[in-house]
Amino acid sequence: MKFQESPGVKVGGMNRIRMILLAAWALPVLAVAQPAGTAGSANGEPGETGNYIAWSSARRLQWSDYRGRPDPRSDAAASTSTEIGFEYRIRNGVPSYTLFCHFSPSRSWGRYRTSYILAHEQGHFDITEIFARRLFQALKETPFHEGSFRRDVERLYTSIMQDREHMQQAYDQQTDYSRNQVQQEAWLKKIGDMLHQTETYAGYAQNSP
Repeated sequence: MKFQESPGVKVGGMNRIRMILLAAWALPVLAVAQPAGTAGSANGEPGETGNYIAWSSARRLQWSDYRGRPDPRSDAAASTSTEIGFEYRIRNGVPSYTLFCHFSPSRSWGRYRTSYILAHEQGHFDITEIFARRLFQALKETPFHEGSFRRDVERLYTSIMQDREHMQQAYDQQTDYSRNQVQQEAWLKKIGDMLHQTETYAGYAQNSP
């Protein structure tokens, strides 16, 4: 996991701060092989740009999205890299912000490409989306003050990103990196339920003030 924050830059009365949390999860080799999934083309589908794929309910991950090379030092079956980006600005004392939730094709790779493994990896991306929505919800519901805005918003961001990391780790540990098929199925249902419960805050990319 890597946390990046660019220095604040003041231009024309505007302070602009950009923070990105990068995280990757490697899936150890499965003990039981599953039927291979069918790779499809990602060109022109919802949520895709040249260098990343934005989360979308209409755009599920495909193995063709995994363009990185497997780490030769790792015996993992796959590695998925996702990020939550958060940029906030203060112009003349008025704050605004932008959020995004991305999958990184160049940082993600698959050594054993089955539909079962891909479903586990999609779960990691979905968890990242859940916490992007939770961050958006917290930003909308928290009363900020100009004098402490930067400190308060960074504390809020850090807290929610820590919660996200804890859930990602719990997902891998409780499913035994998807080896436990009963727990894997239960977790995918849990993740789906959480996406449904946070759907009100799914429009953060369009609705950030």
